[in-house]
Amino acid sequence: MSKKASSEQLRKLQELRTQLIAPSIDIRIGTLVYIDQILKDIDYLSSFHSNVSFELTLYKLQREKYPFDTILQIINNAISYYEVQI
Repeated sequence: MSKKASSEQLRKLQELRTQLIAPSIDIRIGTLVYIDQILKDIDYLSSFHSNVSFELTLYKLQREKYPFDTILQIINNAISYYEVQI
């Protein structure tokens, strides 16, 4: 059974999502680490957490070459999913 996000966790995910427009890759990585930790706190077995973790590793390795929309889509899907639960 999937776990529910608290309204505070959801609010923080939404806030951090807007910060991903930062031009600096290093700032984006820091924000993604924080998002990944929130997803892990919600449900460490969720596909959202495992997918963000995997994509974050790829982003760290590929940097400019990484298709950033991929990780944004995962985060958007997680936010949408948890919004419905609240």
